[in-house]
Amino acid sequence: MSQASSTTPPTDAGLQQFLSEEVTAAALGSLMEKAQAARSNRQVVPYSGNAYHVAFEDEGVLIGHHYVKDWQPLRVPLDKFIAALEAWKEQPGP
Repeated sequence: MSQASSTTPPTDAGLQQFLSEEVTAAALGSLMEKAQAARSNRQVVPYSGNAYHVAFEDEGVLIGHHYVKDWQPLRVPLDKFIAALEAWKEQPGP
């Protein structure tokens, strides 16, 4: 069985999908700023982009999709989310 039985992505695949579909240079700056503020225990206004919504919690983020109704919200530890953003920033542009 090489295909998933539902459209709910595993954490790593879901995070990669979010990065690929949502994160532009402008979004990256905003997301990083919000994630760093959450890491410092500051209250953070959620991010709402073209296709995704990101809520910042004490220890992680909750990523949801605006349009795909059966895409289950994805919980990612805050440190993993920040590391993923930093790695994404290092990728060469198109």
